[in-house]
Amino acid sequence: MSWSSKSLQWMIPGIFLTAKKSSKIVIMSPWIDDVELLIYSWNGREQLAGNVLLSNVMKWLHRNRNNHFLAYVRTDQLYPRINPRLNRVQSRASSALEVRDIQYLHAKLLITDAMVLETSANFLTYSIHRNVESLYIRKNPLQNASAFAQDFITRHGHSQL
Repeated sequence: MSWSSKSLQWMIPGIFLTAKKSSKIVIMSPWIDDVELLIYSWNGREQLAGNVLLSNVMKWLHRNRNNHFLAYVRTDQLYPRINPRLNRVQSRASSALEVRDIQYLHAKLLITDAMVLETSANFLTYSIHRNVESLYIRKNPLQNASAFAQDFITRHGHSQL
C-alpha cells in the first residue's frame, strides 16, 4: 500500500477546509460513495471528529461554513438502480449537494478556490484506501473552484456542464 493510499482519507477533509466560507467545492469522479473520511477535530456549531461519512462532512461544512458541493459523475451513474452509492450520498446531504453528469467522465478531482487534488482514486471506499496510484495537489491557478471545473471540462472535450 502506498503512502498516498494511507493518506487520502485525511487529505480530502484537509482540502475541503481550504475552501473559503460560502464557496463551492467541486468533486469530479465517475463514481461517488459515502466514504469514511478521517477528521482530527473540527469545531463549529457542533464538533466533528473521527471516522466521518462524506455526506456528514458535506452537511457540517454546509451548516458551519455555508459551503456548497457540486459533484460531477458519469451519466450512467445517475440512476439509483445502477448506482445506489451516489443515491445514498445525495439523500443524506441533499441540501449541500448538487449533482451533474458528464457522459464519459474519467477524471478524479477535488477542487476548492485554493487547491486542486488530482488522483487516480474514485470516491469509493476501496479506491481511497487501496487504489491510489497517483496523487497530485496544487494551488488552483484560477482561484475559483467552479471556473477551474468549467475550464477542465472544456479543455478535455466535455461539452455538457
